[in-house]
Amino acid sequence: MSLGTYDGQARPIGGGAAPNTGAIFDMDDNARIAYMKSMGAKNVDPPLVHSSHVKNIKTGLILPWNEMLAEQRDIMVNCDANGNTDPAAWLPTVEVGEISDDERMDLLHAKSLSIAQGNEMSSGFRDPNMVDPNQPQQQGYPDGVTAVGDTSAADIVSQEAFDALLARLDS
Repeated sequence: MSLGTYDGQARPIGGGAAPNTGAIFDMDDNARIAYMKSMGAKNVDPPLVHSSHVKNIKTGLILPWNEMLAEQRDIMVNCDANGNTDPAAWLPTVEVGEISDDERMDLLHAKSLSIAQGNEMSSGFRDPNMVDPNQPQQQGYPDGVTAVGDTSAADIVSQEAFDALLARLDS
């Protein structure tokens, strides 16, 4: 197969047999992860469990558990507030189950406050001529611009006037 052609067949990273891409949807989570790892995928592991904190194994930095950090299993590990990575230390802090409606509302409220504060802080730096992507855009042309189809014969400069203008500019 040359570089410029594609035969429509999915290929795993690093070569190997062509995968059956439809079968992946029929697998359970563990089988799907194993299958994708066999194809060379690196980012298929589920996130770390929801403990109180995670620790960066490269820098030693201890951070509160965050979904985005928990997905980076190659550099983050579960720990307690003191950075102890022993499962006996951090397992009691694991949060199990779904969050309640009250907790969900608290999170949404905190998110809306954060957005409102960000808007307030950045409002002094906004361009007054900025186009609002949420508003329907004006169709047509800016002031002083005329479409070619909207010009009449009287608006078109004669060839003689154009030639005279060119002669003036050349001198």
